[in-house]
Amino acid sequence: MSSAKQDTSIGNQRLAVERYARDNGFQILRDYVDEDIAGWRADRDDFLKMIGDAANRDFRAVLCLDQDRFSRFKPSKFFRYLDMLADHDVRIVSVEQGELNVDDIAGAVLGVVNQHAKEQYSRDVSRKVTDGLIAKAMRGEWVAGRPPLGYE
Repeated sequence: MSSAKQDTSIGNQRLAVERYARDNGFQILRDYVDEDIAGWRADRDDFLKMIGDAANRDFRAVLCLDQDRFSRFKPSKFFRYLDMLADHDVRIVSVEQGELNVDDIAGAVLGVVNQHAKEQYSRDVSRKVTDGLIAKAMRGEWVAGRPPLGYE
């Protein structure tokens, strides 16, 4: 989840992934959860731990609700991390899209298109939030946390 406002997000994702795992023969070994950090950032502690843990080869798949729950990186960065996992025989499987198979041309094209759309969505949301904060500031409204004492 990218913000504290999404406080039910991780629990809902976990339920969907657990159901998918049960229905499709996966055993969940551990969770990697980065709270309050946007998916376009690669410096997420648990994300990087997951990438590093793949070298141990004690898991064969990363399960996530949707491709954008793995990342909202630009496609080139997404494929770098996908390759790092593939080097250790770990695949990405999402509840929404199934296994991300980029070994054939159709899967690769679909993966690029989906990833570009996920990254573009992040940029669009960021721009809209920034525009909204600027508009509030231009109206003289407080935009950052709790207003100081006496501020109206």
